[in-house]
Amino acid sequence: GGLILESIENCLCGILDKYCADENCDKEELSGIRDIRIVKSIWSEIENLRPDIAKKQGRDEIEQCAGYLLFLDDETAVILINEDFLFDSIRKNFCWVEVLIHEITHYRDYKNNLGIFGHNTYDSMLSCCSFWYWTEFHARYKGTCQMLNYVNRMPDDERRKYETDMMERLDCAPDFIRSDADKKIQCYRFMHLLGDIAAYNEKGFTVKSEAIEKIFPNYLGYIDFLKSKDQIVDINFLIILQYNLENEMNIEY
Repeated sequence: GGLILESIENCLCGILDKYCADENCDKEELSGIRDIRIVKSIWSEIENLRPDIAKKQGRDEIEQCAGYLLFLDDETAVILINEDFLFDSIRKNFCWVEVLIHEITHYRDYKNNLGIFGHNTYDSMLSCCSFWYWTEFHARYKGTCQMLNYVNRMPDDERRKYETDMMERLDCAPDFIRSDADKKIQCYRFMHLLGDIAAYNEKGFTVKSEAIEKIFPNYLGYIDFLKSKDQIVDINFLIILQYNLENEMNIEY
């Protein structure tokens, strides 16, 4: 296992270097990330490192994550990636690229916006809904863009599989979004969906869906609004985002 892990870690470092070059991100900016750990169980790691978070979030929610950005008590962070997911994905697709860049983007978003609404620790920023919504969009968007840079080098028939897969996900998305009773989780899923659509459209794929247009007629407007901030967000932006989203999710269909 050692050798395989080592070559995967080199692979992750290569993806990171490419990301830093594309995003003008100085490696120094990521120095607060102690480690990218490939782990058998994200839940066990969190229970071990931050039992308070494990308790608050609960095992079910954490077990669904392929990757997780965990801030430690000294404000440094570790990125946890599920080993089964990673080994499986590396053989089959580029989803693992999205997961890595997704967590890195969260880290930079928290770093760049620390102090917003008076939230001076990462833990309290996590409890700020409007910021959480935005960073979920941003992380999914940036992660998927990086993933698609690799997908776009594949032969056409392979590349098209990603487009087909995305279209199928879009058609199920409204039901999936609404299948959780918690409105905040609905917003979270909606943000991920918009991040995907934004990235696919930007990288030369054509993804649209009548199902989404019917339920969220203004989804392209949301994407433009969300993309209007690249790294730093302000209070007005977040208040408008939260107000619109919560209105959106409270409408009964």
